[in-house]
Amino acid sequence: MANLFLIGNGFDLEHELPTSYQNFKNYLVEKYKIKSNACNATIPDELTQADGNMGINDYEAACFLVYLLDQVEGDLWSNVEKDLGRLSYEDALDQGETPTDREGDQDCWASVATYENLAINMKKSILWIKCFSPVYNSSATP
Repeated sequence: MANLFLIGNGFDLEHELPTSYQNFKNYLVEKYKIKSNACNATIPDELTQADGNMGINDYEAACFLVYLLDQVEGDLWSNVEKDLGRLSYEDALDQGETPTDREGDQDCWASVATYENLAINMKKSILWIKCFSPVYNSSATP
């Protein structure tokens, strides 16, 4: 006969496993040797990697995530999910100069393309967190 185990929210915390978002932030800081003042709202650029594929620099993505996690209020992952939806991304999207045309006026099409690229790279940086699920989860097991 097979056993079925139902594990609900709070199981990890009840068993004092280091699975809070603060633990994850500390993991990123230690793994990537991030200095306390190194993180800001700069969205990492997608660049050609050594293997020829396009990708986000791990250190820059970790810094961006640490910056985002520093903006979260509360101790629960649900706070991260809620606050990521409410954060002001103005600082992150306000990178560099506004593109202008030959007359010096704002080039709206170039601005749209710039913001689109920043938003895509922001998404890739946030989704970059998924690459840690097997590694981070295995470090949480006793």
